Amino acid sequence: MRLPNWPWDDVPAALVESLSAQLMSRFAPGRPIYLLIDPFLGDEKSLDGRHARYPIDGASFDVPPDRSPYLIELEDRHDPLLDVSLTIAVREHLVACAVGSGAFRIGAWLQTSNGAGAVLARQLSHLFRARGAPNAKRYLRLADRRMLALLHQMPHMENQSPMPVIDWREALKGVTDWIYLDMNFKLQSLQGTPGELRILPLKLEQRHWTLPLQAEAINRALMAWQQLRYPLPADATVQVLRKVANAQRRGIVNPQDQAAYSVEALCHEAFESWRGLDDQLISLQRFGGRMQDMLSEQRAHWFAL
Repeated sequence: MRLPNWPWDDVPAALVESLSAQLMSRFAPGRPIYLLIDPFLGDEKSLDGRHARYPIDGASFDVPPDRSPYLIELEDRHDPLLDVSLTIAVREHLVACAVGSGAFRIGAWLQTSNGAGAVLARQLSHLFRARGAPNAKRYLRLADRRMLALLHQMPHMENQSPMPVIDWREALKGVTDWIYLDMNFKLQSLQGTPGELRILPLKLEQRHWTLPLQAEAINRALMAWQQLRYPLPADATVQVLRKVANAQRRGIVNPQDQAAYSVEALCHEAFESWRGLDDQLISLQRFGGRMQDMLSEQRAHWFAL
């Protein structure tokens, strides 16, 4: 697969063709396939309304119906909506890289062994209200594929960031494949144990909840970093987490400022050792202002180190 030089001006047709072939090969014929949509920041208008839709009840986690996730049932693995959704997913990511953030409405592609859409929607409504939340009604936005990626990938990086393993197989019982697009435009997959769909909240440990609480800063940093570099390293999220933690220790509270600090530190090693940094941060806290503006004005100092 030959792709244009990064950054891409538009969605590469070769990438969509490759991803489509991979999805086709993973899905078994004759089993239901669903597209998971997250309209939290507005719905995806380009998807046609001819397919069956199954709303995921957000009342239990205080999300209004027009912002609650829903499932679209595809006709089969050859449904043209598969390629349409892949194109939308890649374009969402490209927009976020360009501006630092954005809506990620294409959540995942799911296949079940034999479960009906309404039952799967009910299962997901419980899954999205995970156990152990700091707030009992906290909404765990797993329909946002970036959130799912944080919780799915981090336990596998034990050497860099030890974290308890999440029992996805039990929580996703009856879901043969939950496939999402990761930050490097690759498909990642979770599988549940065989059997009937099971209504069960996702069990998270206290340490897992640090990731959702920092998700905005982490994702903004990853997108801004990726604007400059593709592909990102395999441990990109761990590297970002470390820099976000450094920003927090220096008293930076705003997630956008934490992200700007993190990307500067990742791209310019001398930044965090610049002697004038603490004074600049104190000034920002006292008088206000944007971290990004300060970085633009002062960058020559650590470039000279």
